Amino acid sequence: MLIFDEATSALDQETEQAVMDAIRTLAHQKTLLIISHRPTTLAGCDLVYEVADGKITLRQPAALRSSA
Repeated sequence: MLIFDEATSALDQETEQAVMDAIRTLAHQKTLLIISHRPTTLAGCDLVYEVADGKITLRQPAALRSSA
């Protein structure tokens, strides 16, 4: 398992895209836990959990893509 906690938070858009492309290539080999506030970073995930107001809610990745 690889954990990425805000791995792209301090990057410009071009570098962020390059990093996310590299991370996504790992998805077929490893379980990834990606923590991010950016919907675009989470849009390619299989499962997305939102933590808000002390509650954990399963969100649909497709909904993130449409709201990004």
